[in-house]
Amino acid sequence: MTLDSTLEAQSSMTLPSTPASEREIERQKHSNSNAAHQFDAYASHRARLTELLLARGEAVASAGAAPRLCVLGAGNCGDLDLERLASRYRSIHLVDIDADALERAQARQSASTRAALVPVVPLDLSGLLGQLERWQRGLVTTGELLAHPERTARGIARALGGPFEVVVSACVLSQMHLSARNVLGATHPLFQAVGYTLNLTHLRTLSLLTKPARGVALLASDVASEPMFPIERRRELQDPRALLEQLIHSGAVFDAVRPDALAAILCDDPSLVHEVGLSSISDTWLWQNGPRRSFLVYVLELPRRADNSFL
Repeated sequence: MTLDSTLEAQSSMTLPSTPASEREIERQKHSNSNAAHQFDAYASHRARLTELLLARGEAVASAGAAPRLCVLGAGNCGDLDLERLASRYRSIHLVDIDADALERAQARQSASTRAALVPVVPLDLSGLLGQLERWQRGLVTTGELLAHPERTARGIARALGGPFEVVVSACVLSQMHLSARNVLGATHPLFQAVGYTLNLTHLRTLSLLTKPARGVALLASDVASEPMFPIERRRELQDPRALLEQLIHSGAVFDAVRPDALAAILCDDPSLVHEVGLSSISDTWLWQNGPRRSFLVYVLELPRRADNSFL
Protein backbone atom coordinates (compact mmCIF):
# COMPACT_ATOMS: atom_id res chain seq x y z
CA MET A 1 0.00 0.00 0.00
CA THR A 2 1.40 3.39 -1.00
CA LEU A 3 1.32 6.54 1.08
CA ASP A 4 -0.85 8.27 -1.54
CA SER A 5 -3.55 5.60 -1.28
CA THR A 6 -3.85 5.95 2.51
CA LEU A 7 -3.31 9.68 2.97
CA GLU A 8 -6.97 10.58 3.34
CA ALA A 9 -7.64 7.76 5.78
CA GLN A 10 -4.55 8.50 7.83
CA SER A 11 -5.65 12.12 8.27
CA SER A 12 -8.35 10.88 10.62
CA MET A 13 -6.52 7.86 12.06
CA THR A 14 -2.84 8.80 12.48
CA LEU A 15 -1.79 8.12 16.06
CA PRO A 16 -0.55 11.29 17.75
CA SER A 17 2.26 11.24 20.28
CA THR A 18 0.10 11.50 23.37
CA PRO A 19 0.91 9.62 26.58
CA ALA A 20 -2.40 7.75 26.51
CA SER A 21 -2.08 6.49 22.94
CA GLU A 22 1.58 5.59 23.37
CA ARG A 23 0.85 3.73 26.59
CA GLU A 24 -1.91 1.65 25.03
CA ILE A 25 0.09 0.88 21.90
CA GLU A 26 3.03 -0.26 24.00
CA ARG A 27 0.71 -2.40 26.15
CA GLN A 28 -0.64 -4.13 23.07
CA LYS A 29 2.86 -4.64 21.67
CA HIS A 30 4.00 -6.13 24.99
CA SER A 31 0.97 -8.44 25.02
CA ASN A 32 1.69 -9.58 21.46
CA SER A 33 5.35 -10.14 22.27
CA ASN A 34 4.45 -12.36 25.22
CA ALA A 35 1.85 -14.27 23.20
CA ALA A 36 4.36 -14.98 20.44
CA HIS A 37 5.91 -17.61 22.72
CA GLN A 38 2.54 -19.32 23.28
CA PHE A 39 1.77 -20.26 19.69
CA ASP A 40 1.12 -23.90 20.56
CA ALA A 41 -1.46 -22.90 23.18
CA TYR A 42 -3.58 -21.37 20.40
CA ALA A 43 -3.79 -24.67 18.48
CA SER A 44 -7.44 -25.61 19.10
CA HIS A 45 -8.63 -22.01 18.86
CA ARG A 46 -6.63 -21.53 15.66
CA ALA A 47 -8.07 -24.70 14.14
CA ARG A 48 -11.69 -23.68 14.83
CA LEU A 49 -11.36 -20.17 13.41
CA THR A 50 -9.36 -21.36 10.41
CA GLU A 51 -11.97 -24.01 9.55
CA LEU A 52 -14.71 -21.38 9.64
CA LEU A 53 -12.74 -19.12 7.29
CA LEU A 54 -11.93 -21.96 4.91
CA ALA A 55 -15.61 -22.87 4.71
CA ARG A 56 -16.70 -19.27 4.12
CA GLY A 57 -14.02 -18.82 1.49
CA GLU A 58 -15.28 -21.84 -0.39
CA ALA A 59 -18.88 -20.65 -0.12
CA VAL A 60 -18.22 -17.20 -1.63
CA ALA A 61 -15.65 -18.19 -4.26
CA SER A 62 -16.71 -17.26 -7.78
CA ALA A 63 -15.86 -19.17 -10.93
CA GLY A 64 -12.24 -18.61 -11.89
CA ALA A 65 -11.38 -16.23 -9.04
CA ALA A 66 -10.33 -17.08 -5.52
CA PRO A 67 -11.70 -14.71 -2.85
CA ARG A 68 -9.79 -12.18 -0.79
CA LEU A 69 -9.66 -12.28 3.02
CA CYS A 70 -9.24 -9.32 5.39
CA VAL A 71 -8.19 -10.01 9.00
CA LEU A 72 -8.80 -7.24 11.54
CA GLY A 73 -6.59 -7.52 14.61
CA ALA A 74 -4.18 -10.02 13.07
CA GLY A 75 -1.36 -9.47 15.58
CA ASN A 76 0.94 -12.51 15.71
CA CYS A 77 -1.62 -14.47 13.64
CA GLY A 78 -1.82 -17.07 16.40
CA ASP A 79 -5.55 -17.26 15.63
CA LEU A 80 -4.96 -18.33 12.02
CA ASP A 81 -3.29 -21.08 10.02
CA LEU A 82 -2.05 -18.82 7.24
CA GLU A 83 -0.57 -21.68 5.22
CA ARG A 84 -3.98 -23.34 4.90
CA LEU A 85 -5.81 -20.07 4.30
CA ALA A 86 -3.39 -19.08 1.52
CA SER A 87 -4.48 -22.21 -0.35
CA ARG A 88 -8.05 -20.91 -0.44
CA TYR A 89 -7.64 -17.11 -0.71
CA ARG A 90 -5.72 -15.24 -3.40
CA SER A 91 -4.70 -12.56 -0.89
CA ILE A 92 -4.87 -12.19 2.88
CA HIS A 93 -4.82 -8.63 4.19
CA LEU A 94 -3.49 -8.52 7.77
CA VAL A 95 -4.45 -5.42 9.73
CA ASP A 96 -3.07 -4.46 13.12
CA ILE A 97 -1.64 -1.63 15.17
CA ASP A 98 1.55 -3.63 15.86
CA ALA A 99 3.95 -3.86 12.93
CA ASP A 100 6.43 -6.00 14.88
CA ALA A 101 3.78 -8.66 15.51
CA LEU A 102 2.95 -8.94 11.82
CA GLU A 103 6.64 -9.19 10.95
CA ARG A 104 6.94 -12.14 13.34
CA ALA A 105 3.86 -13.74 11.79
CA GLN A 106 5.18 -13.39 8.25
CA ALA A 107 8.59 -14.76 9.20
CA ARG A 108 6.98 -18.09 10.22
CA GLN A 109 5.43 -18.65 6.79
CA SER A 110 6.69 -20.30 3.65
CA ALA A 111 7.69 -18.12 0.70
CA SER A 112 4.51 -19.01 -1.20
CA THR A 113 2.31 -18.02 1.73
CA ARG A 114 4.20 -14.78 2.32
CA ALA A 115 3.50 -13.85 -1.30
CA ALA A 116 -0.24 -13.86 -0.53
CA LEU A 117 0.02 -11.69 2.59
CA VAL A 118 -0.69 -7.95 2.53
CA PRO A 119 0.26 -6.39 5.90
CA VAL A 120 -1.39 -3.08 6.80
CA VAL A 121 0.22 -1.45 9.86
CA PRO A 122 -0.02 0.50 12.01
CA LEU A 123 -3.76 1.05 11.90
CA ASP A 124 -5.97 1.92 14.86
CA LEU A 125 -9.21 0.06 14.13
CA SER A 126 -11.08 1.97 16.82
CA GLY A 127 -10.08 5.42 15.61
CA LEU A 128 -10.14 6.29 19.31
CA LEU A 129 -6.60 6.09 20.62
CA GLY A 130 -5.74 9.57 19.46
CA GLN A 131 -8.97 10.96 20.95
CA LEU A 132 -9.44 9.27 24.31
CA GLU A 133 -7.11 11.43 26.37
CA ARG A 134 -8.89 14.57 25.15
CA TRP A 135 -12.31 12.95 25.64
CA GLN A 136 -11.25 11.89 29.14
CA ARG A 137 -11.00 15.61 29.94
CA GLY A 138 -14.48 16.18 28.53
CA LEU A 139 -13.23 17.92 25.38
CA VAL A 140 -15.67 16.31 22.97
CA THR A 141 -18.93 17.47 21.42
CA THR A 142 -22.03 15.40 20.85
CA GLY A 143 -21.59 15.93 17.13
CA GLU A 144 -18.03 14.59 17.21
CA LEU A 145 -19.10 11.50 19.12
CA LEU A 146 -22.00 10.83 16.74
CA ALA A 147 -19.85 11.33 13.63
CA HIS A 148 -17.02 9.09 14.81
CA PRO A 149 -18.33 5.66 13.68
CA GLU A 150 -19.07 6.59 10.07
CA ARG A 151 -15.98 8.76 9.61
CA THR A 152 -13.66 6.13 11.07
CA ALA A 153 -15.23 3.18 9.23
CA ARG A 154 -14.99 4.95 5.88
CA GLY A 155 -11.38 5.94 6.55
CA ILE A 156 -10.45 2.34 7.33
CA ALA A 157 -12.28 1.08 4.22
CA ARG A 158 -10.34 3.50 2.01
CA ALA A 159 -7.05 2.54 3.62
CA LEU A 160 -7.58 -1.19 3.09
CA GLY A 161 -8.74 -1.19 -0.50
CA GLY A 162 -11.77 -3.43 -0.12
CA PRO A 163 -14.38 -4.62 -0.34
CA PHE A 164 -13.45 -8.24 0.43
CA GLU A 165 -15.37 -11.47 0.01
CA VAL A 166 -14.58 -12.48 3.61
CA VAL A 167 -13.68 -10.28 6.58
CA VAL A 168 -12.91 -11.50 10.08
CA SER A 169 -12.60 -9.58 13.33
CA ALA A 170 -10.15 -11.85 15.15
CA CYS A 171 -10.85 -11.35 18.86
CA VAL A 172 -9.80 -7.70 18.60
CA LEU A 173 -12.99 -5.98 19.80
CA SER A 174 -12.43 -6.84 23.46
CA GLN A 175 -8.88 -5.46 23.23
CA MET A 176 -10.13 -2.14 21.90
CA HIS A 177 -12.61 -1.94 24.75
CA LEU A 178 -9.79 -2.63 27.20
CA SER A 179 -7.87 0.35 25.84
CA ALA A 180 -10.92 2.59 26.30
CA ARG A 181 -11.34 1.35 29.86
CA ASN A 182 -7.66 1.86 30.66
CA VAL A 183 -7.75 5.49 29.54
CA LEU A 184 -11.22 6.58 30.66
CA GLY A 185 -11.88 4.34 33.67
CA ALA A 186 -15.15 2.48 34.15
CA THR A 187 -16.72 5.31 36.17
CA HIS A 188 -16.11 8.07 33.63
CA PRO A 189 -19.36 9.78 32.49
CA LEU A 190 -18.55 8.97 28.86
CA PHE A 191 -17.53 5.35 29.41
CA GLN A 192 -20.83 3.78 28.28
CA ALA A 193 -21.21 6.17 25.34
CA VAL A 194 -17.67 5.48 24.16
CA GLY A 195 -18.26 1.72 24.44
CA TYR A 196 -21.38 1.98 22.27
CA THR A 197 -19.50 4.20 19.81
CA LEU A 198 -16.68 1.67 19.60
CA ASN A 199 -19.06 -1.21 18.84
CA LEU A 200 -20.94 0.80 16.23
CA THR A 201 -17.65 1.84 14.62
CA HIS A 202 -16.47 -1.75 14.40
CA LEU A 203 -19.75 -3.06 13.00
CA ARG A 204 -19.86 -0.33 10.36
CA THR A 205 -16.23 -1.09 9.49
CA LEU A 206 -17.09 -4.76 8.97
CA SER A 207 -20.04 -3.80 6.78
CA LEU A 208 -18.07 -1.41 4.57
CA LEU A 209 -15.19 -3.85 4.15
CA THR A 210 -17.45 -6.73 3.08
CA LYS A 211 -18.42 -7.16 -0.56
CA PRO A 212 -22.13 -6.44 -1.10
CA ALA A 213 -24.48 -9.27 -2.06
CA ARG A 214 -21.95 -12.12 -1.81
CA GLY A 215 -19.51 -11.28 0.98
CA VAL A 216 -19.61 -12.26 4.64
CA ALA A 217 -18.02 -10.94 7.81
CA LEU A 218 -17.26 -13.02 10.89
CA LEU A 219 -16.99 -11.33 14.26
CA ALA A 220 -15.08 -13.57 16.68
CA SER A 221 -14.75 -12.38 20.27
CA ASP A 222 -13.69 -13.68 23.63
CA VAL A 223 -16.59 -12.95 25.97
CA ALA A 224 -15.57 -14.52 29.30
CA SER A 225 -12.38 -15.70 30.98
CA GLU A 226 -11.36 -18.04 33.76
CA PRO A 227 -11.03 -15.31 36.43
CA MET A 228 -14.67 -14.31 35.83
CA PHE A 229 -16.10 -17.83 35.93
CA PRO A 230 -14.65 -21.35 36.42
CA ILE A 231 -14.78 -22.08 32.70
CA GLU A 232 -12.24 -24.88 32.77
CA ARG A 233 -14.25 -26.88 35.29
CA ARG A 234 -17.23 -26.77 32.92
CA ARG A 235 -15.23 -27.94 29.90
CA GLU A 236 -16.30 -31.58 30.17
CA LEU A 237 -19.70 -30.92 31.69
CA GLN A 238 -21.40 -28.39 29.44
CA ASP A 239 -21.75 -27.53 25.77
CA PRO A 240 -20.00 -24.18 25.10
CA ARG A 241 -23.11 -22.68 23.52
CA ALA A 242 -25.21 -23.53 26.57
CA LEU A 243 -22.47 -22.17 28.78
CA LEU A 244 -22.49 -18.90 26.84
CA GLU A 245 -26.25 -18.55 27.35
CA GLN A 246 -25.85 -19.27 31.07
CA LEU A 247 -23.07 -16.71 31.48
CA ILE A 248 -25.00 -14.03 29.60
CA HIS A 249 -28.03 -14.68 31.80
CA SER A 250 -25.95 -14.46 34.98
CA GLY A 251 -23.94 -11.45 33.82
CA ALA A 252 -20.57 -13.23 34.05
CA VAL A 253 -19.35 -11.91 30.68
CA PHE A 254 -17.58 -8.88 29.26
CA ASP A 255 -20.65 -6.64 28.90
CA ALA A 256 -19.07 -4.56 26.13
CA VAL A 257 -18.86 -7.53 23.74
CA ARG A 258 -22.03 -9.44 24.60
CA PRO A 259 -23.42 -10.93 21.38
CA ASP A 260 -26.94 -9.76 22.23
CA ALA A 261 -25.67 -6.19 22.68
CA LEU A 262 -24.00 -6.26 19.26
CA ALA A 263 -27.13 -7.75 17.69
CA ALA A 264 -29.20 -4.93 19.18
CA ILE A 265 -26.93 -2.33 17.57
CA LEU A 266 -27.20 -4.09 14.20
CA CYS A 267 -30.99 -4.08 14.42
CA ASP A 268 -31.20 -0.48 15.57
CA ASP A 269 -28.71 1.38 13.37
CA PRO A 270 -30.37 2.74 10.19
CA SER A 271 -27.35 1.98 7.98
CA LEU A 272 -26.55 -1.47 9.30
CA VAL A 273 -30.10 -2.74 9.27
CA HIS A 274 -30.14 -2.34 5.46
CA GLU A 275 -26.58 -3.52 4.84
CA VAL A 276 -25.99 -6.52 7.09
CA GLY A 277 -27.93 -9.64 7.83
CA LEU A 278 -27.52 -11.25 11.25
CA SER A 279 -27.30 -14.97 11.73
CA SER A 280 -27.51 -16.62 15.08
CA ILE A 281 -24.19 -17.39 16.78
CA SER A 282 -22.47 -19.65 14.27
CA ASP A 283 -19.96 -21.23 16.64
CA THR A 284 -18.81 -21.19 20.25
CA TRP A 285 -15.78 -22.84 21.82
CA LEU A 286 -13.49 -22.89 24.82
CA TRP A 287 -9.99 -21.62 24.16
CA GLN A 288 -7.37 -23.04 26.52
CA ASN A 289 -4.56 -20.47 26.33
CA GLY A 290 -1.80 -21.83 28.51
CA PRO A 291 -2.09 -23.95 31.66
CA ARG A 292 -4.17 -21.47 33.67
CA ARG A 293 -6.03 -19.31 31.16
CA SER A 294 -9.30 -20.22 29.45
CA PHE A 295 -11.57 -18.06 27.36
CA LEU A 296 -15.06 -18.55 25.99
CA VAL A 297 -15.19 -17.48 22.33
CA TYR A 298 -18.20 -16.96 20.07
CA VAL A 299 -18.57 -16.07 16.39
CA LEU A 300 -21.31 -13.97 14.80
CA GLU A 301 -21.80 -14.32 11.06
CA LEU A 302 -22.76 -11.12 9.24
CA PRO A 303 -23.73 -11.68 5.58
CA ARG A 304 -23.58 -8.52 3.49
CA ARG A 305 -26.74 -7.56 1.65
CA ALA A 306 -26.80 -6.07 -1.85
CA ASP A 307 -25.73 -2.45 -1.74
CA ASN A 308 -24.02 -0.01 -4.08
CA SER A 309 -22.62 2.49 -1.56
CA PHE A 310 -19.19 1.11 -0.62
CA LEU A 311 -17.63 4.57 -0.14
